[in-house]
Amino acid sequence: MTTLCGPNLSQLLTNGSPTFGSTSPPEKEPSLAVQAFRRAQMADQIPMRLAQFFRESWPVLEAATPLDDNWHIDAMAEHVEAALLDWWAVQQWKMAARRGLAVEERPVQRIKDLIVNVPPGTAKSRLVSVCAPAWMWTICPAWRSIFISGNPRVSTRDSLLCRELIRSDWYRETFQPTWRLAADQDAKTLFKNTAGGSRLAIGAKAKITGDRADALFVDDANDAADIESDAEREAVNTWWDNGAGNRVNDLRTSVRIGIQQRLHEDDWTGHVLSISEWFHLVLPMEYEVKPACECASCKRAVNPLGWRDPRVQAGELLFPSRFPPEVLAAELRRLGTMGYDGQYQQRPSAKGGSIFKEAWFERNRYRRLPELVEVWTVWDTALKAKEANDESACITAGKGADGDLYILNMAHGRWETPDLVNFLIAQAYYYRRLYGDKYRGDYVEDVGSGTVLMQYVKRHTDEDRTKAEDGSKLALIGIAVAGTGDKESRAKSVSPFAEGGRVHLPDLNIYPGCFEWVRDLLAQITKFPKAKNDDIVDVFVNALRKFLETLGTKKSRRGRRGGTV
Repeated sequence: MTTLCGPNLSQLLTNGSPTFGSTSPPEKEPSLAVQAFRRAQMADQIPMRLAQFFRESWPVLEAATPLDDNWHIDAMAEHVEAALLDWWAVQQWKMAARRGLAVEERPVQRIKDLIVNVPPGTAKSRLVSVCAPAWMWTICPAWRSIFISGNPRVSTRDSLLCRELIRSDWYRETFQPTWRLAADQDAKTLFKNTAGGSRLAIGAKAKITGDRADALFVDDANDAADIESDAEREAVNTWWDNGAGNRVNDLRTSVRIGIQQRLHEDDWTGHVLSISEWFHLVLPMEYEVKPACECASCKRAVNPLGWRDPRVQAGELLFPSRFPPEVLAAELRRLGTMGYDGQYQQRPSAKGGSIFKEAWFERNRYRRLPELVEVWTVWDTALKAKEANDESACITAGKGADGDLYILNMAHGRWETPDLVNFLIAQAYYYRRLYGDKYRGDYVEDVGSGTVLMQYVKRHTDEDRTKAEDGSKLALIGIAVAGTGDKESRAKSVSPFAEGGRVHLPDLNIYPGCFEWVRDLLAQITKFPKAKNDDIVDVFVNALRKFLETLGTKKSRRGRRGGTV
């Protein structure tokens, strides 16, 4: 059987749906008749569909292990296949146009950049990293690809399996390729064929300068063993941004495909979706009617292939024959809520929170403040306003006469030092006028930028004295950070108090002006410790520690005249 790769193959199906990841101008939508004609041609011109290739090749590599088949294999294969075949159709269209042949309008690439999030143990690597390149060479043997994995051992494993599959009797007899593997480049991680095609396997963060391909595949860019390291996550993301992400032959048409189990909010998937628009296919183990992801693709909720998850009831399992309820229950116990929600639900923080649950703050919202016996503000500071820097944040809280804690306000943002100083002073005097001596002062971590901030405030004097807002009169209490454990342990120490319903937020029906800060507060604390930022978490936890009298403090920094705030 001759491998098919010629100008007549430009007549592949495209449907004019939104193009994900495309930088090319929108193309004219083919008519329904043209779509139907191209669909029929596709079936005739492709030796075998990718899903069928996966199933028929399985016993070649897994002779002693029967395949646990399931519909999710078709879902993944359909999207990967569409991305690759649409690229191929565009290449054939270009070739035909250069030869002066009569061609129709340029095919539309329905998916160019694709991310698939799916649980472990669902054959994602076998389909994408082993079968897809071998299958693509049955259609266009000159196709070149780069495969990246966070675990170099896995990257090498899949490269060897792909090469073994191509060398198999089944592959040679089924597709009868006119090409063969090149004798002069047949290594474990890089092999080529005599038609010009190649498959390169590398680990994430490896040197990639000089290498380019028609398609770039990323299979679990983050190693689960390193995911809790901020430095490791940042290294992978920086490596992608500064080098790997553009190692394709043509940024206008080349394909990039990522497949990953979610591990952290700022893992490779989260990072890529936050800075660019890829089509995002999410297959959680337990079906969720309302997707948890808020990326642009998921918000749009338009599948360019018209595909829909066949499940309709919340909790329906993705792969019940392999992952029945008792297996998932054991995995939940082993991984914990956060680990399970990341790896199995593709939500890298527990729905409703992990250490802090959203439900704890939904009940007992205050419609009217009780008498407050003391009020204070807690700060976490950064003294530069650049986008790359952390935010500054503060929370003002009060202890009620009923013994519960009431959150009065929260603010966060990036301020330059003078602006931050002015904001702190103005807010402190506002609460001093409102609560008098009940306002105990501002608590600031006495380290780094916090120490600098307190020094600035102490030296501040209001020049015109019209408001008598003299920073040197304020009570600034330094928070001791040494010997208090890490952020997660501090959060866990106060979470039982919050779980008991004794931390109250405003009822937004009564206080609609609090909507934004309540939203931001809950969004960050309920994602901790998987969230990208934790400045609001720091001040929230310290506000609770102040209430519970577990907040270590240093001597109040006041001016010579003191000052009662």
